[in-house]
Amino acid sequence: MFSPLSPLSPLSRMMSFSSPQHQDRSHNSLDTVPPDLFRINNSQLKNLNLSGNRLRTLPTNFFNLVRLKKLDLSDNELVRLSSELELLTELEELNVSRNNLSILPENMKSLQKLKILDIGFNSLSSLPSGLVLLSSLQVLSLNNLYLTELPEDLGMLSSLNSLEVRDNYMTSLPPSTANLSQLTMLDLGNNQLDNLDKALIRCQALKELWLDCNVILELHLEIENLTNLTFLDLSGNLLENIPEEISSISSLTNLYLSDNKLATLPSSLFSLPSLTVLKLDQNYLKELPPSLAHCTNLQELTIACNHLRGLPVEMGYLASLKYLNLASNKLTSIPSEVGMLGQLGVLNLCHNKLTYIPEEISGCCSLTVLDLSCNHLDNLPTSMAGLKLRALWLTENQSKPIPSLQDDIDKVTNCPVLSCCLLPQNREDHEEEEEDWMGETTRLLNLKYSQLKDLNSTSASELESSLVSSKKISEKRVQYRWPGT
Repeated sequence: MFSPLSPLSPLSRMMSFSSPQHQDRSHNSLDTVPPDLFRINNSQLKNLNLSGNRLRTLPTNFFNLVRLKKLDLSDNELVRLSSELELLTELEELNVSRNNLSILPENMKSLQKLKILDIGFNSLSSLPSGLVLLSSLQVLSLNNLYLTELPEDLGMLSSLNSLEVRDNYMTSLPPSTANLSQLTMLDLGNNQLDNLDKALIRCQALKELWLDCNVILELHLEIENLTNLTFLDLSGNLLENIPEEISSISSLTNLYLSDNKLATLPSSLFSLPSLTVLKLDQNYLKELPPSLAHCTNLQELTIACNHLRGLPVEMGYLASLKYLNLASNKLTSIPSEVGMLGQLGVLNLCHNKLTYIPEEISGCCSLTVLDLSCNHLDNLPTSMAGLKLRALWLTENQSKPIPSLQDDIDKVTNCPVLSCCLLPQNREDHEEEEEDWMGETTRLLNLKYSQLKDLNSTSASELESSLVSSKKISEKRVQYRWPGT
């Protein structure tokens, strides 16, 4: 879905110019480090950007640049880092992501001023033990490696506030994780975690937690201890229920529960006072509880690809709602109270079984995008003429965002309505298509879980071989972190 943003991404913007202290040689197709860099007074060069080149090795005299504070070597072809890296003791930021590194020098523990380290997207299957001795480290990115575990002494990184371990093969966290008292952001997406580790629950400073695309079966009741959490992504797991205790996380603003096996929701879920974004798509929900009305700060609600046959009238009380996606359900009608959603800008009702739209929809005075394609509509209410729509979709292959609507008379009720050449809609039953989608989702989830069980019975050598081959052959699912979108 996106290319991860390196913690050092501001570095490229900072070094868009060159001076004795700042040198930007990125994206120049360099095979070797430019010799002129070493003619610059070594004591002055502090920021060096060599990203996006073709460097395979670094010359010995490169490590004479002992005043460097920021070094970006990302997106090259480096196969190893010299042990002389320990000479760069002034380094505060180091980015060696997107190379071909399979090992890191053990003596990098000498980089005691290092605050930001990105070694993601390499061929590393383990980390140097000295890594946990980098006492100043605040940001550590380990995305897309071959890690099956983290160092047992990870908790020694007492200054760490951001840890990314996305796209690895982690099944658990070391107990010392609980000692990361400063940790505010943790990304464990796309691993093989099957539960919410208790060590993780003790990281009470956490504000942002990514656990998407794992095989988590249930949430510990202790999740209520994460009282500072504002963002929680649990999408793409095997959750069948959500504990009532989740209501204790009063600071939560973004909650992603997409692509699980949820058939019901606890009423307490909608008691979260700060909740602004809630994603529940690709589950097995048949109804929504009336307590939905308590989410008065909710701005974005996605419930697409479920089994909803109706909506509670309490949905009209979501006064702050701006985006509502109800696509691919089994709705035959929507309550007239939807017209109370004065802030609603986007409403997606495609792939349902709607036979009419209530006149009250004219109350959605902020509505600009309305998708009604693939339903059972014969006409539209005349009140819709007052909406300032920029897009009205009545079919999937519509050539213009706004079709030409004409006044008409409903042949059954003799009431005035709006019609166009795209109405009435084709009343094809999409039941078979929906069941195919659900069946495929279930098959993939079950396959995911069975693979995890198989890993537990595989020898270490076979496991390593399996991981390497699967990593190279198939493109792993990558979720990019854009909260609220």
